[in-house]
Amino acid sequence: MAKAVSEFDKVVGYQPIHAADREQATAAARAFLSIVPDANETQDFALTVSGWVSWNPELIVVAANVSISASVVPKEPTL
Repeated sequence: MAKAVSEFDKVVGYQPIHAADREQATAAARAFLSIVPDANETQDFALTVSGWVSWNPELIVVAANVSISASVVPKEPTL
């Protein structure tokens, strides 16, 4: 989850309006990761978070959307 939070920080860096939904998006990602089984030594987690916000001229968010995919996948081979 630390990597997901770090990636979201990058998004906020180049799209500052997403500071408004950072907490909600990361909480939703954490919730979805909690329902997939723990990864074993040959597995890893895959997490995709995407979404959007709309705002008015005063920079108040007036609409928001998030889509999350969480799964356990085979680890990528290391060379």
